[in-house]
Amino acid sequence: MTASETEHFQQMSKSAWQQLHQAVINLSPQHFSGADRQQLTILLIQQLSHNLQAQNLAEFWNHCQEYGEAVDRIANELSRLPPTLEFVDRLPANCFSPGAYVRWKPLPEDSDETDTGTIVGSFYAPSQRGWNWKYLVLLDRSSYSRQFCIADTAWESDLEGWQRKQCH
Repeated sequence: MTASETEHFQQMSKSAWQQLHQAVINLSPQHFSGADRQQLTILLIQQLSHNLQAQNLAEFWNHCQEYGEAVDRIANELSRLPPTLEFVDRLPANCFSPGAYVRWKPLPEDSDETDTGTIVGSFYAPSQRGWNWKYLVLLDRSSYSRQFCIADTAWESDLEGWQRKQCH
C-alpha cells in the first residue's frame, strides 16, 4: 500500500468509526456515559470481526461482481437526481392514496379475474421506464395470490381503481 492509499484508508476508517459511534450514541440509553458508549462501539467492531468468515467475504465479492453492472446503473440513475428537497418538490402526484381499493390490470391473455387489495403505502422508485410510483397493496382474502403472500408491490401503471364487491 502506498502512503497515499494508507492515508486514505485511515481517513475512511476514522469516518466509519465516527458513523458507528454516532449511531451508538443515538441509540443507546441516556444514562450510558461517554466511556460506556465508546466501549460499546469497540465491542460491536470486535463482534463483527469475529463473525466475519473468509467464505462469506468471498461470496460477498462474487455477488458484487455479478451485480456490479446493476449497481452501477442504479448509482448512475441516483446521481442524476436533484438534491433531496428539490426532488421531493418535483414528484408527480400519485394516483392512489392509502386506503384506496385497487386491482391489477388484467393482461390481454388473462381473464378479468386479477388480484385486488387495499393500498397501504407508496414510494417513488427507479424502474425500467424511469422513476415511478410503486405501491404496497394488502391483498384481499379472495385474491389468488393471497395463498402465498398477504401483501404485494405494484407499479402505478399496473394498477387501476376498483370497487369492492358488495355482499347482500
